[in-house]
Amino acid sequence: MQSDRSSRPGLAEFFSVIWHDWGSRVTGALSVPFTILAFALKPEYARPLWGGLAVLAGFATVYQVWASERRKVNKLEEVMVRPDIRGEISDFRASAPDNYPFVDTPVDSTNVSFTLTVCNHSTSRTNIIRVLLTVADVNGKKHEAEASVSRPSGMYRTVAVGRTVPITTPLSSVILEHRITERFGGQAHFAELSPNDINLDSLEAIAYDSTGEYRLSKL
Repeated sequence: MQSDRSSRPGLAEFFSVIWHDWGSRVTGALSVPFTILAFALKPEYARPLWGGLAVLAGFATVYQVWASERRKVNKLEEVMVRPDIRGEISDFRASAPDNYPFVDTPVDSTNVSFTLTVCNHSTSRTNIIRVLLTVADVNGKKHEAEASVSRPSGMYRTVAVGRTVPITTPLSSVILEHRITERFGGQAHFAELSPNDINLDSLEAIAYDSTGEYRLSKL
């Protein structure tokens, strides 16, 4: 495999960058006030004046080269450190609520259930703190709802004599490790939107962590 020699830094490239930047400064806008002063002052002051311009331009050039490279490094570090969450929702379906969340829940409301699969492609660990669903009705009006997302923990609790229910682990408490795929079940409640009026083809999902948002694909 051949290496890309042109990408390697070298002294020739360094001096070329320095020379072009310094040259543009001593002949550009920076030199205008020095030129005016050179005409206004006595001739014996011209040499130190132009020398000061050269030194000042040198400092400005060195700073500019350093700042440019520093910005590139900062941007690269930000990309490397920032989590990279990629996910998808599937098995989504709309249904009338089963007394959700209270007995007097209006009939014109819908529960959208789905399966969420996510994977963090960065070495920076994170956790999803929020999942937002957006869906349009048959008239094109968009509705938003925050989803409740969790997965079974493998444990159960007793709610009545002879009756147990599974204990779930919320999505927000699961740390997403590098390259480990996690799967959850979710549900969002859309008030004032009946199952017959919802257009599931328009469904969109966005996951949020502490660093930003990630649009989820749909299967």
